[in-house]
Amino acid sequence: MSLRGHQTKPIRLPIQDVYKIGGIGTVPVGRVETGVLKPGMA
Repeated sequence: MSLRGHQTKPIRLPIQDVYKIGGIGTVPVGRVETGVLKPGMA
């Protein structure tokens, strides 16, 4: 599948790890497999 095909699918972001950072909070870490994340998305 082309990259553009992955951009039109729903977001899929498997969580690989979770970090607890003082003063920040809990931060999940993963990789976007399909879909698109943009700054300011809720």
